[in-house]
Amino acid sequence: MYLEFYNSDDLTLGLESKKGKDGMMQTTLKGQPIQVATDYQPSDAVRAATQQDMKDFWFARVVQQNPYAEFNDTSLLMRLQHDQKVFNAWTPAPSDDPDLSWMSDAYRPIARNKVISVAAHITKSTIFPEIIALNQESEEDKDAASVMRDIMEWVGEQSNYAKTFFYFILDCLVLPAGIVHHEYAEATRKQKTILPNGTWTEKIVKDELFSGFQDTLLGDDELFIADAFIEDIQKQPYLIWRRAVEYDVAYAKYHGIKAFDECVKPGIQLLFDAQTVLFYRQYDENLRGKLVEEVHVWRRVQDIHRIYVNGVLVTDPEQPNERIDKLYPFVKGGYEPFNHRFFWYSSLIKKLAKDEEVVNTLYRMVIDGTYLKIFKPTFVMGEERIDGSVVVPGATIPLKADTKVVPYDVGSDLNAGLNAIAKVESSISESASSGEQNQGINPEGNTTAQEILTVEENARTLLNYFAKMVSFAVRDWGKLMVGDILQHLTVAQANSILPDGGKLKFNSFLVNNKMSGGKRKSRRIVFDDSVPEKASKMQKTEDGKPLDFEGMKAEGYRFNNGKLEQGDKEIVWVDPSAFRKLKFMTIMRAEALTPLSDVVERSLNIELFDRLIKAGGDQNEALRLLLSSYTATRDNVDKYLPKNQQPMNVSANPMNPDPNAVQGQNPQNASKVLQNIMAMKKASQNPATKSL
Repeated sequence: MYLEFYNSDDLTLGLESKKGKDGMMQTTLKGQPIQVATDYQPSDAVRAATQQDMKDFWFARVVQQNPYAEFNDTSLLMRLQHDQKVFNAWTPAPSDDPDLSWMSDAYRPIARNKVISVAAHITKSTIFPEIIALNQESEEDKDAASVMRDIMEWVGEQSNYAKTFFYFILDCLVLPAGIVHHEYAEATRKQKTILPNGTWTEKIVKDELFSGFQDTLLGDDELFIADAFIEDIQKQPYLIWRRAVEYDVAYAKYHGIKAFDECVKPGIQLLFDAQTVLFYRQYDENLRGKLVEEVHVWRRVQDIHRIYVNGVLVTDPEQPNERIDKLYPFVKGGYEPFNHRFFWYSSLIKKLAKDEEVVNTLYRMVIDGTYLKIFKPTFVMGEERIDGSVVVPGATIPLKADTKVVPYDVGSDLNAGLNAIAKVESSISESASSGEQNQGINPEGNTTAQEILTVEENARTLLNYFAKMVSFAVRDWGKLMVGDILQHLTVAQANSILPDGGKLKFNSFLVNNKMSGGKRKSRRIVFDDSVPEKASKMQKTEDGKPLDFEGMKAEGYRFNNGKLEQGDKEIVWVDPSAFRKLKFMTIMRAEALTPLSDVVERSLNIELFDRLIKAGGDQNEALRLLLSSYTATRDNVDKYLPKNQQPMNVSANPMNPDPNAVQGQNPQNASKVLQNIMAMKKASQNPATKSL
């Protein structure tokens, strides 16, 4: 289906083709010829590129269809179909045979339930990788790393990362591999505005739905690879992504490209004859007259990214990979690896399928045996004939004297069946690493905090293997995000110049619910190429950090009874040029995917609080720890701290840049008060990030 390639020797992919009397390759639909030569005559470079890509597609398709020992001598496509049936709890249609119709067709979706249980634990919270930023001297810049982390969260909100991550985990558990395509796209669409007189105007606007950061889940049969025994997707010589999309979607992306506008029609494929090097048009039933086939080809060594729509090359044949980091824009993950070299994985469904089949067979047998035990079949001896229609409660049936009715006991041992089911279910729990403890169930009822911790630690240990596999995928996902952020978000916006002296306009980002100084705030990140100049003109603290009182005022700082209080927002100014020069690394720890529950974390914090108090620790910090453990107080810890402490007075003029104006009970600590305030705002001597 979709992409077609053939030559005159009848090497075909997809739809069947036949030779006519004149030797021309022809295909008919409802008896009518539908394959005709076309006047599409691309350049020699386009022909050569198309021939190369179609040949590699043919070999990649063979990779999908080959049987592998890892899949029990079946192909990827067969494995994919089987695993999807098991997860969907597919059952055959009931029998029409009246002698068999009484038998139970009950089905217990054990594998599906286990998959949902494991997915619920792994996706308990939305996970982003940790970021490490290094400057040119390989020194860590924690401020820059924090900014990158916040922007990644903003990107996640724009691309619906949480939802995509959930379905990605499901794919990892159900399919031979979970695969995500990540990109930064720009698309346009037509917008009509109705005027008061009833007419309307038209203009081309940015299509917000298909623009920006886009995460797309792929089916395993949509991605074609060069070698099944190269595990790392980034090391594949080439990748081919083939899918069918609505014509309107393709139009929004490729309208304005001459080849697309002139040659692409919904439902009509352009077939390439490798021997005659000619193109033919053919109606493709699978596209249903409204779809088009979109094919992306990436080549790592040649640095090429080509796009075909219905067989028409709509990019330059030498078009490079748009990503500056030159990575393939794909993330791959799975449940358990077969070995260190096989591309696909063993899914959880594959591990559970056989045991589930045994359980359901026994389950139906027990139900059927119960039917037979409660309502036993009977033997009638004599001349009388008694059928099921006379077996009615309270009915009186006259019989001849020599007639005998004997119930037949099939001798079924239901307990043996139930015991076998329990044993197989125990095996399933071991395979799924999802027993009662893993599901948060404690069979003994009430327990202490330490017992709960032990239960959760056991669950974390069982899930840790899959969590490690997910952590590798999240790390790779983070690499793609970081690359796109540096490439697209740290540069001046196209055609956007501020009126003040022709200054370029950069992006800014708003991230909500960020903890800072014991209080949840909204954090605004602003890229501005004038940050170094502004910082050089500001007053400095003793350690050289800039003091921006205007910025503090904008953040909502205010005086209350002589005490300087924090605002409800935070502004971070970033020099985009210096930010781009930093090296960012993404790391991911498996433990982040299986965090402790709130109950256990609160219990541990209470225990730590008691020990800190007994040891004579800082009571304020201990109380912060305690208050942060409760949902009602964690968002604004400062609000609940004791108010009877001696206030630290600050000069009544917050715009006074003189650090000596800061006064308090202890003059030696006066200058440190203002420094701590600014430290909270992540001021740094590094020019990449200046919190002003």
